[in-house]
Amino acid sequence: MNSKERHFSIIPFKFNKPSHFPDIVPAEGLLDKRTAFVWLPWEQSTNSSLHMVELLSVRESPTDQPLAHSSAEQIIRDHQQDSLCIACRGAKHEPLIFFSPILNSRDHTTNQRNTNNMEESDKNGWAPIHHAAYRNHISLIERLIKSSGPEQLETLTSDNFQNTPLLLAIASGSKEMVNLLIKHGADITFHNRQSQGVIEICAIYEHVDLLRYFLYLTDQNLNVYKKLVALLSSDREDHVISACSVIAGLIGQQEDALTSHVDSLLAESLVLGLVTVLEKNISQNVKKHALNILKLVLENSNAKKQVCEDNHAAALISMVSSVPRQLVPDVLDAVCELINEKSFSETYFANIFPVLMKLLSNINQKDNKEVLQPVLKAMALMAAASPICKDALGKQTDLVSLLVRLFYECQQKTLLVAWSDAVGNIAEGNPSNQNAFICENIGTNLHQMLKFKTKDVQMSAIKTINRLVSNNETAQKTFMEQNGISPLIHLLKRTRTVRTQEEILQTLWALAGADKERQRTIAARIGVSLLVEFLETPSYKLNIIGSNALSILVQGPYDVRNAVASASGAHHLVRLLTSDMEDVLLIAVQAVRQICLGVGFISHHKNQTAVADCRGLQYLVILLINSQSELIQAEAALTIAAIVLGHSGNLDLLCKDSEFSYKYVLHLWHSQREDVGLLAGSALATFAFNSPSQQKAIARCGGVRWYHFEPFLKSSKETFRAHTAFQLIVLAPIILDKKPSYTCAVGIQTLTSLLEHSTSDETLALAADCVARLSHSRAGLPAAMVSIDVVSMLCKLLSSVSEQVQGSAAIALNYLSFNHMAQRQLLKRCREDPQLMKVLIYFNKKHKCSINFLERWKHIRELTLPSVRKRRISLPPINNHIKDRTTLRNHLGYNYIY
Repeated sequence: MNSKERHFSIIPFKFNKPSHFPDIVPAEGLLDKRTAFVWLPWEQSTNSSLHMVELLSVRESPTDQPLAHSSAEQIIRDHQQDSLCIACRGAKHEPLIFFSPILNSRDHTTNQRNTNNMEESDKNGWAPIHHAAYRNHISLIERLIKSSGPEQLETLTSDNFQNTPLLLAIASGSKEMVNLLIKHGADITFHNRQSQGVIEICAIYEHVDLLRYFLYLTDQNLNVYKKLVALLSSDREDHVISACSVIAGLIGQQEDALTSHVDSLLAESLVLGLVTVLEKNISQNVKKHALNILKLVLENSNAKKQVCEDNHAAALISMVSSVPRQLVPDVLDAVCELINEKSFSETYFANIFPVLMKLLSNINQKDNKEVLQPVLKAMALMAAASPICKDALGKQTDLVSLLVRLFYECQQKTLLVAWSDAVGNIAEGNPSNQNAFICENIGTNLHQMLKFKTKDVQMSAIKTINRLVSNNETAQKTFMEQNGISPLIHLLKRTRTVRTQEEILQTLWALAGADKERQRTIAARIGVSLLVEFLETPSYKLNIIGSNALSILVQGPYDVRNAVASASGAHHLVRLLTSDMEDVLLIAVQAVRQICLGVGFISHHKNQTAVADCRGLQYLVILLINSQSELIQAEAALTIAAIVLGHSGNLDLLCKDSEFSYKYVLHLWHSQREDVGLLAGSALATFAFNSPSQQKAIARCGGVRWYHFEPFLKSSKETFRAHTAFQLIVLAPIILDKKPSYTCAVGIQTLTSLLEHSTSDETLALAADCVARLSHSRAGLPAAMVSIDVVSMLCKLLSSVSEQVQGSAAIALNYLSFNHMAQRQLLKRCREDPQLMKVLIYFNKKHKCSINFLERWKHIRELTLPSVRKRRISLPPINNHIKDRTTLRNHLGYNYIY
């Protein structure tokens, strides 16, 4: 054949990292060349690291001189008569570069010889097309198909497997090659001698991407899910493990695809296949893989339903006792996925609990400790899933005491968290279980957890305390008596993490419950400055509880409004008046009112000024006029009245506001909502308190009528009657349809009746507060109240267990002491019980006292007159709780002197 008739084709081929092979082909001479090859037979060189590949046109041996040509094409032209020896890399025989002369169509003899060589198999039974498919040689496959036709795609290897090029391409994991072969018509339904088709090969070699590729083909001849599930029943353990791995890969990567893949697998009885694997006598490693898939699948609700309907649940539960110890945690984890369902927990409680109890009873054995965490998790989930299960757990003999004792076995971080979650879930919302844990002195264990330096352990303990005491007054009292708030307060003051502050503050407020005294005690322990800091944060929870705690604290008998002013509390509360959240807004409005006005209607000038300077009045007027909530409107009206009461500057500022009018308040007073009407009435009474000009302004806007008060006077709620009584007395001059003397008499009679007969601390504190307000109001009111023995009633309240009641009564008596008749009665009572004087001084340290009263008492003490012989009033709160009050005063910054 004439060499001039030859032409050469240089086809792209990417080099591996080039290496220098002396006396053959210098790597630097080929570094930038791109060429490809046709597959040629190779012979092993004497050098074990190199292999030689010969061209078909063998004429002479290659020269010993190095080749140094700049062009791959030039090398071929210069050596087309030679047998070019080209270096190949490593044991895989991957060539660095091949040069092959491609004959033109006129050379039929040589062309035929090439075709024959293409069909020959090597000693392993692989033809060139098999090598090309397995090694991802795209261009060679295309040329083979072009030269020999697509029928070569069905050529089988002459080995034990008899694979097609497509199956080999799948085994190598080349999606590009697989796509090319299928595009040219490769049979995707073919199975080799081992009954392995495209899906089985994908699974065995764990090519998840190729499985997705076949899923997206949506070929009716392929049932990917069915074949994957069928592979689980293989006798080869490695094939079962591979099937589990690819199933996990399919359903575990994308959340949006989870449901569709799982549902399709469930339709092919995946759960049955996995349970069958678990029941087989096979290695633990295989079962562990099956359990991992089962746990993943059971996140799907349809899977849980199928497990229950096909009675696989009982089999799983029984496995807890039958599988080897190393697999117990995995089986329990699978069971835990089912326990999340309420119906499952209730149906199988009788089956599950004895198994769990048996494991817990043996947990002190060293080799069983690794099962403790999943057992505790199972109990926690069971309690959380169903109130029936939670109640049943609490009634199980010795379970609560066993859990408490297990605390000392759980000294690792993860175990402590699991133990705490179990206790918390069993106790939450169940008073009986809460009390059972409290009786076992579980608070001691939780206090120890709070001392751990690990944040997760501390947070878990905090949440569990919350669950133990929420809505359970007995638990709250017991925990408070055990000094349960001290560690929490300590943590709260140390941390600056908002999430941690939220959890601690919520737990402290749960400990306080609905009891105002406990709320006030906890708020005082937290401190004004820290509460104000909570108002600065963007946290909704901190804003809500911080505002509420601050409001409760300033309502108490201890005047902390100066501390609020020093911490710029007014500024931060006014900022919350612009909140979009109604509950935050409502509490902020109430808190602003409380910092401006104290017991006995004593206004705090600094806070009132600060609120006005921060545009608080303007915000409140806007709320009064534009809020969509009547309750917020009424609260805003009452807060505006508190800001201007006794503050001429703020009152002038309000009067100059053209948008404000008493018509809005009077409109709210006629609301169908009882609470809104009561608040609007209190707002009118506050505006009118000791202010004839505002009384006239209210009258000009329509005034008030007696019939509006009657429903409130007949209310079954004592606090409503107390508020209404105060409103009647203050607004008496502008009640047009009744004489002032009559309305005042009704109001005073109502208040004294409540003082004498009520058993509610809230009502007694409010009634005493109203008496304190009226004691420095219009002339004649103190004398009228003294004439019906109000001094004696208030003195009795000084023995109350509530400090709020004691403080309000003491402040009221202090104001009444300016009345000559009240002074005489009070001195007499103090001679009967000198302890009363200590209480009066204790709660009136920041209120103006009657100099005449104090001098007369001093004179009595100097004369050393004996106490009046009369039955002494028992004052257990004063004597027994003096240390608690001293602690509270210290937190508020007070020093008291009798």
